[in-house]
Amino acid sequence: MKNNKLSLIITVIFFGAVWGILEATLGYALQFLPAFFSGLIMFPIATAILTKAYQRTSSQKALLMIGLVAAAIKSVNLFMPIYHWRTINPMVAIILETLLITAVVMIIVKRSAPQQLIAIFGVSYAWRSLYLLYMGAQMLATGFVHQDISSVQHMATFILIYGSLSAGLAFTMVHLSHYFSAVFNRRIQINPITAFITLLLAVVLTLFL
Repeated sequence: MKNNKLSLIITVIFFGAVWGILEATLGYALQFLPAFFSGLIMFPIATAILTKAYQRTSSQKALLMIGLVAAAIKSVNLFMPIYHWRTINPMVAIILETLLITAVVMIIVKRSAPQQLIAIFGVSYAWRSLYLLYMGAQMLATGFVHQDISSVQHMATFILIYGSLSAGLAFTMVHLSHYFSAVFNRRIQINPITAFITLLLAVVLTLFL
């Protein structure tokens, strides 16, 4: 039992750190593109990471912890002299994506392709809708009106158009990841050393990018 718990913790740290690395590198690079690219790309990545982690752990609780690890890594930026909402907003997105993907992960992993597609599209629309509610609360607190909530057209575009594109990409990535599973499992052994190095790399990249 003790070994199983330790193995689960190591797996959580590893996958959370991988997500943190992608947020620090790819997420950082996407900031230089139009704003919609970030959510468009990072949601499929989150879906693929959490789906793969569930296949390895069979634990929805582990997925929630992975999301918390990824958000905690991102929070390192709060100690840096940058506009704090640029850190908090991605953290909120990470948590929302984690909660909703976790809720339907068994459908994504175990059900037929049409059911998987419906689940992924539903999550894509849902997390974006909740994120807009969060942006509305932020507007009330700060007075800043984010472009995505500046009009009904912008909100509809953010949820329906970008959400559909992102969901389609997520569905594709989940299915493509099945082809790389054998290579991943054969070449990468998740152990305490691997998890620690991955976590350290994630923190360093988050600090310096």
